[in-house]
Amino acid sequence: MQLALFPLSAHLLPGGVMPLRIFEPRYQRMIAEAGESGFALCMVDPRQPDALRNMLPIATRVTIIDFDRLPDG
Repeated sequence: MQLALFPLSAHLLPGGVMPLRIFEPRYQRMIAEAGESGFALCMVDPRQPDALRNMLPIATRVTIIDFDRLPDG
């Protein structure tokens, strides 16, 4: 199974709920394509200059349980 990675400086533990406001077009597309399989929320170290290269080796598979579409998409 392949899942899209959504990097954040916070982590979601299994069974947890995290409200997100998705406004960047690349992540809006990721959410739209996630469907029932969901996506993986991975933690990055925000202290590193290039955080995307410093993803920690842990992620949680996330499913969308509710959403509201705001005027900005």
